[in-house]
Amino acid sequence: GRMIVRGQSKNFVFPISKQPMFLDNKTAYMWAYAVEYDKAYDDVLAAHSVKTKLEDLHKAALDTCIRGDNDGLESFFSSQEAKFEGFFVMDGIANDQTKQIKFLESINENFANYYKLRTTADGKGPTGERCDRALDAVGVIVSAAGLLNGYWLPEVLDQLATK
Repeated sequence: GRMIVRGQSKNFVFPISKQPMFLDNKTAYMWAYAVEYDKAYDDVLAAHSVKTKLEDLHKAALDTCIRGDNDGLESFFSSQEAKFEGFFVMDGIANDQTKQIKFLESINENFANYYKLRTTADGKGPTGERCDRALDAVGVIVSAAGLLNGYWLPEVLDQLATK
């Protein structure tokens, strides 16, 4: 699986870890590229800048997955959805691979339930491919933002070669 992250304004985050790494019973982390822009208060052209356009594209890409057509991730993975059971995190998960597997299985079960509940009788609804495309777009946007800041990311070549 992959993780999708919406950072704060002027902040692009692209997760590169495939699954969380557990530090202890309360903390897990994933590796990610993060690019952040400062707000230039005296920049009269800021609204027309490449940075602003990248932020708009970033928001639009994430919205296709998170919001969807009122059937995105936020429609199910919230405390307001009674059928979302939450993720199974047990005490001692950091040092017990069996508990980590049960946690990952609970994620898979919740996603299966999400797709089942949000798919209409005629087969329309969210798909994993929709979020995969959104993450691919975020990867390109983060790479472009990094290039604007003077960084070269190997993913640029991957995106050019595979898309």
